[in-house]
Amino acid sequence: MDVYHIEELNSSNARDWEHFNETANVGSFFHSLKWKRIIERSFGIKPHYFLVYEGDDVAAICPFFENNLKYFKGLVSLPYSDFGHIALEDGRACDALVREIYARCMDTTRQEKLAFLQMSAHTPHIRDLMMRYTDLPPLVSGNMVLHLDKLTPDQIWNDVFSAKGGQRKYIKRFIREGCTIEEVRDFRDLELFYHYYNENLEQKHVRSFNQTSFFTTIWDIYSPADMRITLLRKDDFIFGGLFAYLFPPNRTIYLVHLALNRSIPNTYHPPYYLFWDIIEKACEMGYQRISFGGTAYNPENPVYRQKSGFGCDYEFKYSLFMPCSPLFRYGYNLYHFMKHGLKFPQIDASL
Repeated sequence: MDVYHIEELNSSNARDWEHFNETANVGSFFHSLKWKRIIERSFGIKPHYFLVYEGDDVAAICPFFENNLKYFKGLVSLPYSDFGHIALEDGRACDALVREIYARCMDTTRQEKLAFLQMSAHTPHIRDLMMRYTDLPPLVSGNMVLHLDKLTPDQIWNDVFSAKGGQRKYIKRFIREGCTIEEVRDFRDLELFYHYYNENLEQKHVRSFNQTSFFTTIWDIYSPADMRITLLRKDDFIFGGLFAYLFPPNRTIYLVHLALNRSIPNTYHPPYYLFWDIIEKACEMGYQRISFGGTAYNPENPVYRQKSGFGCDYEFKYSLFMPCSPLFRYGYNLYHFMKHGLKFPQIDASL
């Protein structure tokens, strides 16, 4: 019989958390305790981190924060992260284990007087186990991931790239014109990266939080071995840059922040050369996976096509919502009705 118990993260079990994250195949850069500090300092939100033990062994780690979704505050599984799932191996997942996690998280949600609990799963099996605790439809999203243990740079260049996609042409132009990709080594260059990163967000009309503080916090907490920041330039002219997080335990590089100089002619395509550079660097350093970041599942979308054109596969993630408020239930259903044309929501006053 499976016997589980749950502990909240503390100084005594922090080493257990890090060990699980670094040795289990479901761990990630975003599940590390350093990233927890980044979120706390950058966003000022309250964490609730739980370890699930089966006997003396860690069976799962569950990172949550109190965070807002529109007008509601809830207990959210690792926000501001491309990989925010409960770190639970698919083969170990069972109803008893998921029930323990749900019960503890729902107790915390009610104790903190929050409107909802949001749990994230990275596999259909775990999603289905979580679906037993909600009747609301899940939100489905995902990441584009390149598997370098299946595709070498030569295979990508010769077999994946195509004349129609233009990848080789876009990359060769920067090489032909004498452009270089240089790693950021000091805070002054980081500020330069941030300038063009923010310019890119403004061009896309993306509302940004205090990004200056965010990047400063990352610079303070992480060492150069944890990240790779590059600028694509010709002399003093900057075309763009790429900020990647490195996680040696699972040999994965996470591409998270893209900086672009929006004043350049649209005949230049900096992301292609920046992506190609990190692919070559990843192979040189012995990494096997590159996450190209969160992407909506739409093969017709230009961003999806660009990442797919580098050989990326789509990895789904599922967000499930358990309401503690009838108003949240109504609002969530209304959102789905407006977006997907589902059955018009009714207020359930029984909650």
